[in-house]
Amino acid sequence: MTDMPPVSPAAELPLGAQRAATCPIKPCRGADDNDTLLRSIRSDRLLCMYCVTRTPTGYIGKEEARATEAKFYKATQTDYIVQFAVCVVGAGAAAVLSQLFGVFLFVFFIGAAVGGAVGTLARRLTARRLGRYSGEIGIAGVAVGTLLAPIGLALIRTGRILPGAAIDISSLICGVVVGIAVYAIMKGRI
Repeated sequence: MTDMPPVSPAAELPLGAQRAATCPIKPCRGADDNDTLLRSIRSDRLLCMYCVTRTPTGYIGKEEARATEAKFYKATQTDYIVQFAVCVVGAGAAAVLSQLFGVFLFVFFIGAAVGGAVGTLARRLTARRLGRYSGEIGIAGVAVGTLLAPIGLALIRTGRILPGAAIDISSLICGVVVGIAVYAIMKGRI
């Protein structure tokens, strides 16, 4: 008589039902999708198309990929505040410079230089700690700095707050270039 390994109750179910039973998303969005029979290389559970994440060595679930990434994101709330403040000040300075030296091609050089310096400074001030949302926080700081700096410059020049001063094409283009550089640095390799 041969010894057969015990069969788990989940193995008796059809594959679609097995996938729905082991899916961490309740109710499973891919419960009706029987087209894929992908298994996670880490947990050996069946994956639907909503849960799958491709890696160089195979497929894993989204929650497993997020847990792996979480080891590298060490930023705290204070780090986010510092990154935001540095981006506001740097983008504001770039917007003022682009308004004062409004030569169109020069605006791109100002934006690229200031964006690289601001992104690097923000990472150094936070001891190179990045969070999952550091790029988005940096973009928000750049947007605030780019829109508030021309209003501040108009206040200094005329003595009045002019909200229409925020719509200056050279400062907006410079802000876009600064934002691209900051985002690239904040979302770069850890």
